[in-house]
Amino acid sequence: PSSRAAGLLAVPPCDAPLPAPLAAFAAAGGDAGGASGFTYAAAGASGGVAEFVFRSAAAELFGVRLPADEPLAWVSGRNADVAELTLTVEGRPALRFVRAYGFRNIQNVVRRVKTGRCAYHFVELMACPAGCANGGGQPRPPPLEASGRAAAVEAALVAPGEAARRHPCDNPAVASLFREGAFLEGGPLGAAVASQLTTEFNALADEPPTEQSALGIQW
Repeated sequence: PSSRAAGLLAVPPCDAPLPAPLAAFAAAGGDAGGASGFTYAAAGASGGVAEFVFRSAAAELFGVRLPADEPLAWVSGRNADVAELTLTVEGRPALRFVRAYGFRNIQNVVRRVKTGRCAYHFVELMACPAGCANGGGQPRPPPLEASGRAAAVEAALVAPGEAARRHPCDNPAVASLFREGAFLEGGPLGAAVASQLTTEFNALADEPPTEQSALGIQW
């Protein structure tokens, strides 16, 4: 690797104390197998929310428990930043998910939704091509390294043995957040989650798109 890349890899971890809710989460992790207790539904930087919702919906709505140690069968679309995932029950599609990264792909999905031609039950959108590994928070790579940087970041995020591949709700660290007196007491549908992890948006006036608005931009 270049000296710049080697320098990035050599940066020591931050030892600043975690906020109380996160410190409790980290303290609850770990198991006899040596895993840190971190939990993830998808390897890499992006897609974990979609995969968690897909696994949960399959179990809750259709009684299908998908093995946590087996990857889900995402099917790539017209480019690498579009992928679809389908759950088939009794020979018919029961759930259809899509993830689309990059503004051009986002516009295509939104256009299908607005015209009533979208058959998806869940849509995960990200503005950054290649997802979070190529996000604005990443150091800008030299031009010759740009094409492979996102893949390298994805591969470096979760080392083998560092994370326990299991359903997040089966993780004792997650359960510790929902116990009585904890930060998110009451569980995923409780009042604490509603107040701490949700927000509200104000609808804007229904005006035609302009060159300055996001809907008026052609990517």
